[in-house]
Amino acid sequence: MKNSNQLSRLKIGALVFLFTLLYAFTLCSVQNYGFIGAFYSLEDVLEVFNKEKYRENPSVIKLLRLYNALVEDVGNVSQYDNNNPFIAIEGNHKTRRFIVARQLARALKATNLRSPPEFMNFLKFDFKELEIRRAYYSLALYANALEARRLLHEKAVVTAGYWLDIAAFSLAKKYPLAFPENSSEMRWPEDLLAPDIVFYINSPPPETTLQYNMASTKPPNPLKPRLVDVYRTWTYPRVVELSGYIFSYNEMFTEMFRHINFIKQSKFKQYLKENRKTLKRSYTN
Repeated sequence: MKNSNQLSRLKIGALVFLFTLLYAFTLCSVQNYGFIGAFYSLEDVLEVFNKEKYRENPSVIKLLRLYNALVEDVGNVSQYDNNNPFIAIEGNHKTRRFIVARQLARALKATNLRSPPEFMNFLKFDFKELEIRRAYYSLALYANALEARRLLHEKAVVTAGYWLDIAAFSLAKKYPLAFPENSSEMRWPEDLLAPDIVFYINSPPPETTLQYNMASTKPPNPLKPRLVDVYRTWTYPRVVELSGYIFSYNEMFTEMFRHINFIKQSKFKQYLKENRKTLKRSYTN
């Protein structure tokens, strides 16, 4: 009996230790969220580059010079004088979303914007620290937003892996149980051009595929279900979830075109004007 009581106390002690360890890990992850999460303004992005340890970096100087040249080139192009849709493709399978974005752009005779854009792509290996690397990729999104504003006057624009891709990952890690209601973290940045529609391709987990069962030993990602929850919870811009179990690209594009055609209808033009976010004046200064 005595041995049994000691064993029970040991089990309880082990459980308490595990829960304490889990709590400490969760707390640490939340505290470090700001360092790995999404930026919610251009000002916050530039703040990183302006830190004393980065501001004299030749690559930073070159990057900001290129970005400012783009800002000046685009100027005060209005984002309202067009009726072409800006479309973002997201998904839990990166290769697939890039393929879909490329083929969709081809079908629409649209421009497929890659991130980072070509004019700053050659600098991506110069930023190795997590903080500045995160700022670099976020600035690339703002650069693509500027390019999209200019291109939308002539044709539709499609991009894969836009801002919501970064935000979804950080939100899924920070909030494993429930997302905060009416939180600024669940809102699109006011100074970043929002897509008119986001298509989220929810591909089947690899463990359900023949290739995984035959050749892969990589375990499923436990974060993926929470990532899907972010997209299902998001309110603006509108997110349309497409099941990856539809293996035919033709079927997927048919569903996409149904939503895109609705956007392109002339009676929908006023809706776009009223719902696209107004950029801050500092965005083009």
